Amino acid sequence: MDAHTRFSGVLRSRKARDTNELVSLSAALIAHGTELDVSSVAAMIPQLDAAHIST
Repeated sequence: MDAHTRFSGVLRSRKARDTNELVSLSAALIAHGTELDVSSVAAMIPQLDAAHIST
């Protein structure tokens, strides 16, 4: 979906460097939109740790 809409590029003002950057951005949006803390969202996505999301 992001490749079609280029949402992450507009949000970050540049293309993502890799897949982890896209996943981190999506996780941060989930955390913000649901008011979950970063560690809770990180627990849902095994490939990320909380530091990647909060950055």
